[in-house]
Formats: sequence, C-alpha cells, structure tokens
Amino acid sequence: MNYLRLYQFSLLLIIISPLIFGCSKHTTPIQLQSHDYNLKKLIDDLRSINSIEAVLEVSYEKDDTSLGGDMYIKADKNNMIVRVYYMGFLAGEIVEENGTIKSKVKMSKKRAEFLITSLRKSIFWWNFDFDEIIDFQERYLLKSEGREVVIDKKKMLPISQRITNDDGDAIDINYSEPLPIEPEKESLKPTDWYQSVVQIEYQKFRVNSKITSLKVLRD
Repeated sequence: MNYLRLYQFSLLLIIISPLIFGCSKHTTPIQLQSHDYNLKKLIDDLRSINSIEAVLEVSYEKDDTSLGGDMYIKADKNNMIVRVYYMGFLAGEIVEENGTIKSKVKMSKKRAEFLITSLRKSIFWWNFDFDEIIDFQERYLLKSEGREVVIDKKKMLPISQRITNDDGDAIDINYSEPLPIEPEKESLKPTDWYQSVVQIEYQKFRVNSKITSLKVLRD
C-alpha cells in the first residue's frame, strides 16, 4: 500500500474539539480549580465561539507503521478547511463551503461527508440537542443518536466523545492534560481551558495530537 495515501486518508478522518486548543509553550502548570458552573451555563458560553483556527502536531500509528506530520484547520459554523502536511509538503485537503464538500483526497462522497460531519461535531461538540443527559457522581454523559460526550464535572471539560454513523463507523476521541488558553488572564472560567493531549481512534488507526498554535473568535 502507498503509505503517503494511507497517511493522507487516516489523518483527515479525525480531528479534536475546540477545548483542546492551546500552545505547547506553556511550561508552568496552572491549577484548574472547581467552579460554580452548571452544564447549561457551560453550553451557553461555548456557543459564543464563532470560529477557530489552529495548527496541530500529529502522529499516526497503524500496526507497526508510525508517521508524523502537521495539520491546519480553520472552521466556523458553516465552512471548514482541513489541510494535512507531510515533511513540509501539502499531502491532502478537504474544504466545506455552506454544505458543499470538495476533497483533494481520494475517498467516496459518503466517506467525505462522514468525515466533515465528524470534524464539525468534534470541533463544535456542544452544538447539538441532547436527547438524554445522565448525571453520574463525577461526570455528565450527553447522548443523542450517533453521539456521546462525557464531561468531567469538576473541570467542566470533555473527557471523551464517540461519533457513529448509520453504518456503524465510529470515531473515538479521548482528552487529557488541561491547560489555560490564555494563562496571563487573572480569572479563568471553564471555557478558558482546553485539553492539550488528544488520542483519536478510527478502526485500526490511532492518532495522537498536540496543538501548537490557536486562534478562537467569540461573539
């Protein structure tokens, strides 16, 4: 199999939620404290985010194969650009403009639509109507058809997410190591934090991601 094509396909199948965005230059840990922040307030505040722009360092694993590269993503509520770079060269691109998808990666239309839908749900994870909210002792579980999001009650950050399509294809995302988006701010609320380490699994593929630059635009 052509590993470059495999690399393009696998990396473009997955992405992380906006709460992971941050910069690796943060070397001094800042303690994330508990907040009097209920779930409704969290979702309302997150919905003030209009768009994100970020660069990620990405490592990809499948069986005994390991590859590394960079990903650029820019997304708002209607449009999205995803680019994957390998050894400094553009290896693949997918663009969504008002529901129309254009892909420079060889994949079926159905697969591309699943990809873009998954990307958007991963980025704007709060932007859906929950059919069910289960209140556990330390976590919330938000559920709808084809969607599950687990939130840590103390940190009010996502821990995991699963996105499934009608054919049973699923993307599993796990988050860890919270850091502040703007550490210079004196008062930080939960929406000022992100999960800095993300592991994503799709079928036999595994991708580890770390954000190296970020821009978030809010209302």
